[in-house]
Amino acid sequence: MNCFGFFYRSHNKGTLIEVDTSILDVPKEISIGHCVAKDMRMSAGIAVYFKNIYKRVGELMDQRKDVGTVAFLEENQRFIFYIITKELSYHKPSYDNISAALNELRDLIVEHHIKNLALPRIGCGLDGLDWAIVRGIIENVFQNVECTIMICNFTKHLSKESDNIFRVEHPTTIKIDKNIKNIENIIL
Repeated sequence: MNCFGFFYRSHNKGTLIEVDTSILDVPKEISIGHCVAKDMRMSAGIAVYFKNIYKRVGELMDQRKDVGTVAFLEENQRFIFYIITKELSYHKPSYDNISAALNELRDLIVEHHIKNLALPRIGCGLDGLDWAIVRGIIENVFQNVECTIMICNFTKHLSKESDNIFRVEHPTTIKIDKNIKNIENIIL
């Protein structure tokens, strides 16, 4: 059994498991990450929650990271990774950019001795990439890294991102959601 409470077997050093849980609900000692644009707007999908919970967008911008790289925050010995897969929020990522960013993420995981990482299905929600391809990239990039990666297939706030779209448009901040209770809990 691993720290996520799930049984698994692996032939590689690291392990990739998929679970139906919200990335926002994983234990605080587990590092987490998600995809963002270089502009760090984080105005749709799960990124809105990361922006609201962890804030410090200025600190992320100060890192001056490019597409295909990773910005990060450290909070109470936990890393929060911002995997930069596209230039602007309204763009779509490419598999090459996902791969480049995951290679940098791998290097950060090794450098900081991170043993457990939770990610959503990166690039596959609102960005529309094919999960089978992205999963293959993740497995390939992390195959020799001693880190368990938990893929969170469900977000309690956005059970199906395509059905429950949540957006915060800029610069005039318009909030759109199918459930008004979600909007009341957002602090921009």
